[in-house]
Order: sequence, then C-alpha cells, then structure tokens
Amino acid sequence: MVLSDTYGPNDHRPKVLNLIKQVAQSGELLELSDGQQDYDVVYIDDVVRAFHQAGELLLKKTDWKHEIFQVCSPEPLSLFETVNRMLKINGLSLNAGWGKRSNGDREIRKAIRLYPTLPGWTAKVSLTEGLKMFYQ
Repeated sequence: MVLSDTYGPNDHRPKVLNLIKQVAQSGELLELSDGQQDYDVVYIDDVVRAFHQAGELLLKKTDWKHEIFQVCSPEPLSLFETVNRMLKINGLSLNAGWGKRSNGDREIRKAIRLYPTLPGWTAKVSLTEGLKMFYQ
C-alpha cells in the first residue's frame, strides 16, 4: 500500500501539523512555505483500518499478485486551508510566516494518485473530525 501523509494524537514526529500544534501553544513564529501545495493526510484510525481491510482481502483473494493500492484523502486541501481549518475548529491562533520559507525542490504541489484506492476502503474520519481529535 502507498500511504498519504498520516496524522493522529500522540505522534511526536516533526511533521507540519505537530509543529503547528506546538507553535500555536507557544506563540513563536513559524516560517512556512506559501501553503498552496496540496496537503493530503489520512487520520491514523483510517490507516489502521486500511491495513486490516487489506489483510482481509488477501485472505479472500488468492489470485492477487503484487497489487498496489493507495490510501489517501478523498479531496485534499492546500496546507494553508488545512492549517486554517485546524486553527478555527480548535480555537487557536498561529504566528504564521506564510511564504517566509521557500518551497522545497522536492516538494509535491499537487496530490498524486498513481494507484487505485484499496477496494471497499474510504476514509471514515473527516478532516474536521480528525483535526479535533489530533489537537486534543
């Protein structure tokens, strides 16, 4: 399976949502890119469900050989929109320096869909619901 970026509570990796959560609490300036790139995230409960479902499918379909499926959000927002949604639903403010950090050379601007979605799988946790659970 190919996964989009993942997020959820108790994740201590230096990922952008974790950095934003940390800076929103401290009030420090966070230098960010322009924020216009797609930010394709899937809540961890949906990722776990996808792996479980893939295992179930493998047990049923013995004729699959090297199938690749993608687990991604149905409609990714830009990083800017995602951050603003997180701030709004959690009543936060952010000292954001949008555009103060250059866009990376390897940065993906549009979400890439190379493989079909895992059969029968859809994200059950909406971005709004996930961002609430992520922050708490």
